[in-house]
Amino acid sequence: MISDRPAAGARIMPNGTRVLCVDDESMIGELVAQILRSQQGCVVTTARCGAEALSMLEDQDFDIVLVDFVMPGMDGRALFNRIEEAFPDLIERLMFITGDTLTPSTIEFIRETGRPLLTKPFGLPELIAALGELMLAPRGQGSILNRDG
Repeated sequence: MISDRPAAGARIMPNGTRVLCVDDESMIGELVAQILRSQQGCVVTTARCGAEALSMLEDQDFDIVLVDFVMPGMDGRALFNRIEEAFPDLIERLMFITGDTLTPSTIEFIRETGRPLLTKPFGLPELIAALGELMLAPRGQGSILNRDG
């Protein structure tokens, strides 16, 4: 059977796709960044907390935002709500990531947002497949994907 999911090493994103990876675990953020840079030609910025991510969103345009759900201070839920308020064009290109067991209220929140969730530990094929689905989301005016692809 032929899969419609991209192969682990397949390039699914235009070169220069701008990704913001928000994760309080620096090792996870840097690993995701390294993979996306080397395998997909992305320009990846990492943030270790929600406040840092919001500051970066004010100064730069991003095509995709990956948000760890469980972080100290501003968690993924609070960050999502702030992004929805201040940067609504990014919502369709946001994906949650988490390694924690989610409570029923958290699962319901994620369902209500309609955003995908990738659970840690995840492998390269899962990351690339999930990002491939995000690539189909509408793009705002500031998106490199809207201009070039």
